[in-house]
Amino acid sequence: MPHQLEAIDFAMKRPSSLLWLKQGTGKTLIGLGIASKQDKTLIICPRSLVFNWKQEASKAFPDLKVGVFLSAMTNKSASKKLLEEYRNLKMCDVVVAGYESTLKLTLGKLKAFTCVIFDEVQRIKNHKSEHYKHLFKCLGKNPPKKMVGMSGTPFPNDVSEAWPIYRMLENDEFVFTDKYPSISAFRKKFQTLQRTQTVYTKRNQILQIPVYSGFINKTEYQKIFSPVTFRKEIDMGLGKLTEQDLRITAKISNALLENLKQGFFNDGYDLENFQTARRYSAISKAKAAAEYVMDGNEPAVVFSCYPEAIERTEKVLTEGGLKCVSLASEDDSRERSRKVKAFQDGEFDVIMGTQGVMSEGYTLTRAALVVLIDMDPRPKTNEQAIYRIYRKGQTKPCRAVFLSHSDVDSRIIEITTNKNRHIDKIEESM
Repeated sequence: MPHQLEAIDFAMKRPSSLLWLKQGTGKTLIGLGIASKQDKTLIICPRSLVFNWKQEASKAFPDLKVGVFLSAMTNKSASKKLLEEYRNLKMCDVVVAGYESTLKLTLGKLKAFTCVIFDEVQRIKNHKSEHYKHLFKCLGKNPPKKMVGMSGTPFPNDVSEAWPIYRMLENDEFVFTDKYPSISAFRKKFQTLQRTQTVYTKRNQILQIPVYSGFINKTEYQKIFSPVTFRKEIDMGLGKLTEQDLRITAKISNALLENLKQGFFNDGYDLENFQTARRYSAISKAKAAAEYVMDGNEPAVVFSCYPEAIERTEKVLTEGGLKCVSLASEDDSRERSRKVKAFQDGEFDVIMGTQGVMSEGYTLTRAALVVLIDMDPRPKTNEQAIYRIYRKGQTKPCRAVFLSHSDVDSRIIEITTNKNRHIDKIEESM
């Protein structure tokens, strides 16, 4: 498609680039198109998607030799398998590795790659994580000729998440950390400190969490980042997407409601009780979620932040005669791919999972209905979940339904709306 060729051309002309394209617009093919023009490419992606990359490459670029590197094991018994993987990867044009596996790729191994592509680049927004530190150290000592980040939601929660991403993509031509050596320096330039929130954890520990507002320097942001950022609104020719907030009455104890209200509306709140209240609120809506899916009489995708809510919903759906499959955190990438394919092929009526497990990368276009039992406070995570059905290959009008308890979820909606407003300001700058 034209936008894919345009994105490939953009990345090929720059040593560093961030390709910011909506979910379902074919970023995998864009990445493979870039890789096909390089000597040797490392593609780093969520572990659950490594075989999806290999599968897409076999269809679109059959001449590319693609290898998968999965070793994240540290025990001695795995060392022989690790050495075998290293030997096999030397013969490949493209190596696909999960973010967790990159800790096993040493500086010597990374030197072989002339191009590094980060799929779902928001995964490196935590500059304190071990795999971020390892990659930043190794790539900084021997930077590849080309580095590309790809995502539909590169900054899913906060403006400051741009700092570790652009820092990772830095090279001799795109100098970034000289001007903003720390995340605090970045925040001072682009955000204002709105207030400090007091949070009480278990054991009565007190945390002072800074709450930043807004995006205050669009002109400077555009000047620095636009030259390396490809962003384009693309009409994929899809049908209408309807998002609906469906109010329900769920049974939830008054004590939990009080904890939740205290957490949302007071200056300080008990973090442990707040999380407990959110979890039980989601579990209490499981039956309503199952009934809504059964009433729809169509293939559906169901999300929740909590595995317990997924388990209860699946039980009710199964008792109602529907065939269900759920993606679990313990499933390896092969098993998840098998379950997704089975759903797409019509073996199951409903596919389910948490936002953390199932919201990135998967194509579930057999369904035209997404049900969110509860909403993630990170707005772009919810967007990722909805776009599992609303993407290239979808031919039906789509609906996304959020089951909200009027006393519990209204504040979550308010939080996500405010966060989206800030992130939208970045999008307007590009």
